[in-house]
Amino acid sequence: MTVTTIRELLLSSAALHGPSPFLIDGADGSTRSYAEVVLNARRWAAWLRAEGLERVAIALPNSLEYAELLFGAALCGTIVCPINPALLAGEVHELMRRFGATTLLCTSSRSAELSGRSVGRKGELPAGLPPPAALDTLPVPRPDSLLSLMLSSGTSGTSKLCRITHEGAVWTSRHTAEAFGHAPGTRYLTPLPLFHINAQVIGLYAAAQAGSAIALSARMPAAQLWAAVERTQASGLSAVPAILHDLLQSPEPPPPCLKYVVTSSALLADHVRTTFEQRFNVPLRVCYGLTECTGYAAYGPGPLGSVGAARGAELRIGDEGEVLVKGRGVFPGYLDGPPVVHDGWLHTGDVGELRDGHLYLRGRIKEMINRGGEKIAPAEIEAVLTQLDGVLEAGVFAVPDERLGEELAAALVLSRDVSDDALFDHCAQALAEFRTPRKFYRLGELPKGPTGKLLRRKLREVCGA
Repeated sequence: MTVTTIRELLLSSAALHGPSPFLIDGADGSTRSYAEVVLNARRWAAWLRAEGLERVAIALPNSLEYAELLFGAALCGTIVCPINPALLAGEVHELMRRFGATTLLCTSSRSAELSGRSVGRKGELPAGLPPPAALDTLPVPRPDSLLSLMLSSGTSGTSKLCRITHEGAVWTSRHTAEAFGHAPGTRYLTPLPLFHINAQVIGLYAAAQAGSAIALSARMPAAQLWAAVERTQASGLSAVPAILHDLLQSPEPPPPCLKYVVTSSALLADHVRTTFEQRFNVPLRVCYGLTECTGYAAYGPGPLGSVGAARGAELRIGDEGEVLVKGRGVFPGYLDGPPVVHDGWLHTGDVGELRDGHLYLRGRIKEMINRGGEKIAPAEIEAVLTQLDGVLEAGVFAVPDERLGEELAAALVLSRDVSDDALFDHCAQALAEFRTPRKFYRLGELPKGPTGKLLRRKLREVCGA
């Protein structure tokens, strides 16, 4: 059978690998088999159907239950809308509106925090689930059906909602499993959050493709991460450059079971890669992808400075050196944004070059800021800053950061003296911690073009940052 949906992927894998471990808790090492995951996913499908949920928002930390909920939704065609649980109440409310979701699953503390806000129904994961739904009673999603709506950067200065399909997730996860050498019995650990495409497709669904196991954990200190690798006996580890930086600060070596580390999401400095590989004797596979590609389009290993070679996709360089991607993993477009796929080619907004089949990134056309893998729309931060009395104009931009790759800074035109503390506190009240600028610069005027549009690329130079 040709697998074209996540529903088919789960059921076919369970038929082949039923008693084998599938999900592993990175905190305690407990496991759930393929058969157990299918049973629990059917319970989730029964609950989703009983609640009449065609679309559900989820703001939860990583857990095995979260993963089973994703599969339950895939079984019955419910569209999931993952939300970063670190976002503040107002940000959650706005995302719920954009998703068109009327129900939010969250922690008890978040449910209490959101009480009184018009975010629709909200509540914790149900304490008890109904009996498993019979598969023949559930609607069957088509390959082009929406699997999820995922927040991503888009190619302008505002965040977009990506329409992710079953077929796209199946396609990319298949090539990921092949590229990483997944096989029955292998184990892969990801501390990356399930509200990102990486942990879902590169982690969860790629494991299902091979009948291997995926270990899920929360973000944790470096020493604890090495311990989680050993506890779960993972041969592969998913990371972002910020995690690699933290691991390099740890005096502990990786356990001998670890054979490779995969990194993506933010540009990795060459010296970090060489230092990591030389110190730990563990190869780094630097990869490239976007939510709009439903995961990776290029995979390492590759020469120093590259982000791998195309696999399961075509790459070419377009006007202005823009990286273009074509393939079955490319999404059908944004729910609320302009078209970025033309003649089958996704215009990524990234600038790069191809040499001997390997992709080298040089920067971004788009204005999004990539802080340790978190994509941040500067226009949204500017809107918050200009709500503070005394702030006439604001321009948010990225400054280099050794650990995160990029950190947030803001250039301001003020009508009165406003302290850094006042600016920071104002942002912290309206924005999640990772979206709050750390540096503030005062200018007489912001650099602008002939039409009055902010020249964001000049801000770093003008501010001497």
